[in-house]
Amino acid sequence: MGDERMKQNPFSLYDFLGYLVPGAVFLCAVVVLRRIAQQPVSWSALLVPFDVLGKVQFFVPLVLLAYVVGHLLSFISSITVERYAIWTLGYPSRYLLGNRPGRFLCPLKARKARAAIRIFTAVLLAPASGIEGIAAWLGFRPLYAKPLDPLLRHCIKQKVNGFASTMYDLSGLPLAKPDEERDFFRLVYHYALENAPAHVPKMQNYVALYGFTRTLVLEGVLLFWLAVTGSVFGLVPWRVGTSLAVMSALGAFVLYIDFIKFYRKFSLEATMALLAVWKGK
Repeated sequence: MGDERMKQNPFSLYDFLGYLVPGAVFLCAVVVLRRIAQQPVSWSALLVPFDVLGKVQFFVPLVLLAYVVGHLLSFISSITVERYAIWTLGYPSRYLLGNRPGRFLCPLKARKARAAIRIFTAVLLAPASGIEGIAAWLGFRPLYAKPLDPLLRHCIKQKVNGFASTMYDLSGLPLAKPDEERDFFRLVYHYALENAPAHVPKMQNYVALYGFTRTLVLEGVLLFWLAVTGSVFGLVPWRVGTSLAVMSALGAFVLYIDFIKFYRKFSLEATMALLAVWKGK
C-alpha cells in the first residue's frame, strides 16, 4: 500500500480544492473589489483585469500565486474557523457520541490571553459565527451537528474501547468515556487508513471538501470586512458595499455549515471503517 501512495500524483485533490481554487477565488474577488473602488463601472468593465489570464506569460505566475495564497488562507482558516467550530461544538468524533463541549470561555477564566484569543476569533468570524449563533439559539444546531442514535453510539464506544485495550493495552483507560477529553480519533483514523482501503477514498474526499469549505468561509469573512471597510470610508458606493457585505455574510454562514457537515462526515466515515474492519471485542 505504501508503494501505491508513492506512485500517486503529488498534486492531490486536496491541493486543488484546498489551496489552488480558494486562492484563485480570493484573488479574483480582490481584483473585482479594487475595480469597484476605483470608479463606478459596468459589469463588462469588471472583466477587463482578467484579460491577462489569456496570456501565457501571466498564466503560470498567477497559478503559483493563487496556490501560495491558498496555502496561507488554508492555514489561517485552520486556526480560526476550525478552532472556533471545535470550541463551540466540540470535535465531531466526540459530539457524534453525545459528548458536549465545555463552555466557550468558562475553562479559560484563569487564562486571560487564551480567552482574549477566543473572543477575537469570534469577532473576526462574526459574519458566520453570529448567524450560526442565532441558528443555535433558535434550536437549529442539532440539524447540522447532531449526535448519532443511542444504539450506534453504544456500538462505537464498545468497539473503540475494545480496540484501545487490545491494540495499545489501555484496558483501564476507556477512550470513548463521556466528559473526558481524550484524543482517541487519531488512533481510529490511522488504523482505518491502513486497514480499510475501501473507506480511504471517501475519507480523502471529505478531507478535501472540509478543507475547501473551511478556507472559503474565511474568504467570505474577509470579503465581508473589506466591503464594510470600503463602505465606511467611502471607497465603494454604500449600496454596493452593503450588498457585497450581506452576500458575503450569508455565503460564509452557508459554507460554515457545509464545513461542519463534511468535518462530521469525515469523522463518521473513519469511525465506521473501524467498526467494519476491527474484529476484536
